[in-house]
Amino acid sequence: MLLSTEAIVLHSRKFGDTSRIVVLYTRDHGKISVVAKGVRKPSSPFGSALEPLGHARVTLYFKRGRDLHTVSAAESITPRRRIRDSYDHLQTALAVCELLLRTQADEERNDAVFDLLCDGLNAVEDTHDPYATGLAIRLRLADVMGFGVPDCGPPPPNPAVAVDMGNGMLRPETLAGTGGVIRMSNAAYGILHSCLGDASAISTTVSPADRLELESFLSLYFSHHLDKRVSGRTYDVMK
Repeated sequence: MLLSTEAIVLHSRKFGDTSRIVVLYTRDHGKISVVAKGVRKPSSPFGSALEPLGHARVTLYFKRGRDLHTVSAAESITPRRRIRDSYDHLQTALAVCELLLRTQADEERNDAVFDLLCDGLNAVEDTHDPYATGLAIRLRLADVMGFGVPDCGPPPPNPAVAVDMGNGMLRPETLAGTGGVIRMSNAAYGILHSCLGDASAISTTVSPADRLELESFLSLYFSHHLDKRVSGRTYDVMK
């Protein structure tokens, strides 16, 4: 059937000489893959609507259960120029999309996830602290999916804390490394705590060491709850 729906581009890759396979997160059918024929031609009518992070109204030939659908038209809805022009904003937006790509099942509509993605990309576009904003969005995704990290309050005045992957609660530091409990520095956990509330409250730049800990936490936390490996490559590839 011919379907028109709002969509955000999570990922794309070359297909043949002039086409691309594009992974979309759509309002009506969740995550789907489409082939955009001729999109790489200079004369393509798609323009930039199907570029990664593009937010567009797409028309496609859709049949439930099929691996690939065919997009026939796409019109850009919300251009986000700051994300395109700023390395840090682009990196953050790609990390958000990558997490959805790795955690969402095909053809499962979820309005809450779609709204989070749209609102999240708008927040990244407007923020002066893209990393903290992106971390808050990804933590919110866990909440929408039913396993949100609880707010246990500010970190205790210890050099490090222990976090239980099962429920996100703080545990005695002596339990770190046992039974799904990981160790985090006080600084990294403090950033995590801030992002569970108001990410704009973070007053200092997130250090590379803290970022490494936070990315490891997200990977382990989603992997634990989804019972599969969920690892992000955006911050590794774009170092």
